[in-house]
Amino acid sequence: DFASGKELGRIKRLLRLCTSPDCAAEPKTELTGKRILFPDGFYLSSSRNVRFTTGQATPHLVKEGTPDDDAWVVYSLGAGMDKDGNIVVNYRTMDRQWMTASEKRYHAKASVDNPDEWTHGENFAGITSEGIFQEMQPGNEAKAKPGPDGKITYRFYDPEKDGPVNLAQVQCKCISYASKGMLNYEDNNWGVMTPESATVWALWHKAPGETLILSRRPLVSGFPGSGELEPPDSGSDLGFGQWLDEDGKTLYFGFGRHLIRYEPYIAPYDNLKGRDRIVGIWRTHDGINWEQGYIAPPDTSKPAADQHYGGMPFIIKDTAGPYVCVLQRYSGLNQQMNWEIIYSWDGFRWTRFQREPQFLDNGPFGHWTHGGNYLNANAFEYNGKIYQSMRWMGNFYHFMAEFVHTDTMSLDHVDAKYMESIYKPRKLEKWPYFHKYFDGSWEKLADYARNSISAIGILEYRKDSFFYMTSDDQEAQAVTVPLQAQNSLSINALVRDGGYLKAALVDESGQVIPGYEKEFGPVDDTALSVFETLPQGKFKIKLDFKNANIYSLMF
Repeated sequence: DFASGKELGRIKRLLRLCTSPDCAAEPKTELTGKRILFPDGFYLSSSRNVRFTTGQATPHLVKEGTPDDDAWVVYSLGAGMDKDGNIVVNYRTMDRQWMTASEKRYHAKASVDNPDEWTHGENFAGITSEGIFQEMQPGNEAKAKPGPDGKITYRFYDPEKDGPVNLAQVQCKCISYASKGMLNYEDNNWGVMTPESATVWALWHKAPGETLILSRRPLVSGFPGSGELEPPDSGSDLGFGQWLDEDGKTLYFGFGRHLIRYEPYIAPYDNLKGRDRIVGIWRTHDGINWEQGYIAPPDTSKPAADQHYGGMPFIIKDTAGPYVCVLQRYSGLNQQMNWEIIYSWDGFRWTRFQREPQFLDNGPFGHWTHGGNYLNANAFEYNGKIYQSMRWMGNFYHFMAEFVHTDTMSLDHVDAKYMESIYKPRKLEKWPYFHKYFDGSWEKLADYARNSISAIGILEYRKDSFFYMTSDDQEAQAVTVPLQAQNSLSINALVRDGGYLKAALVDESGQVIPGYEKEFGPVDDTALSVFETLPQGKFKIKLDFKNANIYSLMF
């Protein structure tokens, strides 16, 4: 009896059904200088035999760390091109505890034609990057600025005194749990209060030197304690981002949550076995009242311990939407992470390709991508391909994070006895890889952990290939909603052998506009010129195709 607070019995099984409101967005129809992407039929008025799927990226290793204590962490700070047209990656190394005093700075350089051969030098190098992805982070107005005296005064919001909240100046501030001397440490003594770590607070940076705390309770509390149900405002330490809608009337914020789970829907060897990590999404129209949902929760096709481990949302510049996110998919069953593409047309309802291939799946046993980890939004385009910086990777499994980094400076104590004493009670022998890769040997597992490494790399993939529509070997047709544009029309398309692509502009009644029909055989072009000029007024684009992938339409 949750209403009265009386405990009448223990929960044996809890089923959650998470639904989101329908997408509130409408297709933009003026597309001059823009591109249309195809995660779904949002821009189509009709279609036949069309399937929407996701693309995959190819990873290239830039630098592996070593088991040595002072250079175990390898962490990329971004990638770009130098004046000679080479790919350059700036990175740093640190000890296992991420102590800033151990930091050393380097850069790596490779030819675009051979991104598997790198030379390394000390210090960061100068690079240029087109910035084709705009990461969803607080704008400049939503950041604290010291006053003339160099200080910032914090106080609680007073609606009568302060008036309506300016959403453009609101920051959803996550309080880091890093201790002094560690990366990302901040002194968050606000005078009127000291917030607890792993909580999130809505702050209004009203003026230089003046920051208002919009509520006396955090927007997101810290980790939930043990119990039957997690509090509705409980969180985790997994980030996502925040952004203001184009009209400036809605502020969105994404952050990790923990949901309590029970047998048999858990992986008992996981470091947080009784809970799932999932990303929540919040939105507000006034900075005070917030609505909450979830980011593309798993469906029944995913294993019971399938989870989110944060995500990186961004906008692809010069497109007509949608918002895109590289979601950190975490398999509690396998103790690995990989990268999955999700998207949203309105910022609140996010959709997942539940049964399609991963954008980057885990590499084979021992490979530097076998464990998985984090991606940077930093990317650039060259010759129809995107090159994106991989922030931090590793071949270690998630439960190993309890000791391979942040815990101790040495792994000399990690032997068979150590592993068995900790993980046998947690039933690690049920882990699918214990026998598959380690022959059921605690010593082999300990040896793998002692020699685990982190790494950085570069992803390579086709422009606009996060998702696309395809016809496979069927005759397909897709017709857009009415559009208008003043430039030309090009298509990013792959037409395979035995296939074709027919493009036509049609009027509202479906009749072809004279002079606007063209047909192509097998072709692979990220900017295939179709019509050099476009008619005045609105038109629809009709595509008939077979054995073809359509990635984007460009105006």
